[in-house]
Amino acid sequence: MTATARAKARSGRNVLLWCAAIVGISIVLAVLAPRNTDNYLDPAGHGPNGVAALVEVLRDHGVQVELVDTVAGLSAALTGSAGPAQTTVAIGDSRLLTARGAEAVTRAINGAGRLVLLDGAPAVLDVIDPDVQVFAAGGRGSDEFAAECSDSVVRDGATVGRFDLRLIADGGATSCFPLPRTAGIDHGALLVTVPVHEGIPETYAVGFGGALTNRYVTDAGHAALGLRVLGAHPRLIFYTPSITDQRAVDGAQEEGPALPAWLMPGLVLIGLAVLTLAVVSGRRLGRLVPEPLPVVVKASETTHSRAELYRAAQDRARTAAVLRQGTLGRLRSRLRLDTSATPDAVVAAVAAHGIPLEAARAALDGPPPDTDAALVRLATDLATLEEKVTPR
Repeated sequence: MTATARAKARSGRNVLLWCAAIVGISIVLAVLAPRNTDNYLDPAGHGPNGVAALVEVLRDHGVQVELVDTVAGLSAALTGSAGPAQTTVAIGDSRLLTARGAEAVTRAINGAGRLVLLDGAPAVLDVIDPDVQVFAAGGRGSDEFAAECSDSVVRDGATVGRFDLRLIADGGATSCFPLPRTAGIDHGALLVTVPVHEGIPETYAVGFGGALTNRYVTDAGHAALGLRVLGAHPRLIFYTPSITDQRAVDGAQEEGPALPAWLMPGLVLIGLAVLTLAVVSGRRLGRLVPEPLPVVVKASETTHSRAELYRAAQDRARTAAVLRQGTLGRLRSRLRLDTSATPDAVVAAVAAHGIPLEAARAALDGPPPDTDAALVRLATDLATLEEKVTPR
């Protein structure tokens, strides 16, 4: 096997090894990658962002907790309840909730005893009370925020030490845990209560949902406040919107199952592997290094082969042009003329060596020969011309 063949085989083997490594790592990643079971405000999430701890405490206090992820399930749970008025409905992470889904939720909770929006649920508030505005925020109180309001879920000394949203109520809603004003600007509050109206139950929009998660529920008075907000009735329905549910509510056709959680990390891994392969391959590329040719071809053989090609093509004009071009180049060098000197300049310089001007012009810049004999005479004349011209 030649060196070239061995190099090609080695390169192909390296590519196959890289492909096998990428496929193997992707399979391992697909099998071992952890599933995302800790969504924000997930009632079944035991991670730092879930609220399973608060839900378990509610159950220990005798509250019947039911988890649903569809509007139809929410409606069925309330319909089947012995007393909807004795049921609290809580909405967790509402980021997937569409405008049409929010309208469906408000219809489904008609007759419930209380509605709690743990992340403010702006889409639902737009339907229930457009005068309540929700703004993204986040922080931790240096001295914790006091309630400063009169509400059934707030007791003397209740404080909140962490918040995610700030809510500003311009209508008849009640605000608790106000944020400090700066330069006379109202920064809103962390809890807004919208009274019962038009079949909509009493609604609590919460701006401190993060304080009720497993990570922070034991801080300050967060646990007690969460129990009072969610445990006012003997039954709690915890609704978490889902993509499939919103598609069904919006009337969209199913587009297949949701993409697996490991797909994007897998694609990133494959991209990094391909990039690494490109870098490793590129490092082998350096400056060009001259190598000896495996076969040395004599110049006379190359010239003879080219002449045979011209003869086979009967291209006398091209042959004559090549011969004249070669003679002109050598004459410019011998006569010390510029490399861009025109044929007329070369003819004039040749004539200065005692060669008739017309003979020199006919040889160097005449019409192409029309027969093989004329081509041979031209080659002879050019050779004679070069012999008669001596270098300066």
